Amino acid sequence: MKFADCIPTTRISETVWRFELQDALNGGFGGTNGGVLAAICLHAARHAAPAHTPAGIDARFVRSFPPGVAQVQTKDNLK
Repeated sequence: MKFADCIPTTRISETVWRFELQDALNGGFGGTNGGVLAAICLHAARHAAPAHTPAGIDARFVRSFPPGVAQVQTKDNLK
């Protein structure tokens, strides 16, 4: 199973990704689970810099993210 099989994903440009976050991805306090948000950021980053291997991720979320469309934009100078 691929990432896009779990979360509908559209690549808008070299640096912009769009993800469809469904209610099933909500955490215990409502809103999309923080691990899911971290995963979509990591997915976009891995495509932005395919020659690099992530060693870790530091993700902090101030508030919950409602189900719907999430857009991630990476820097264009990561390659």
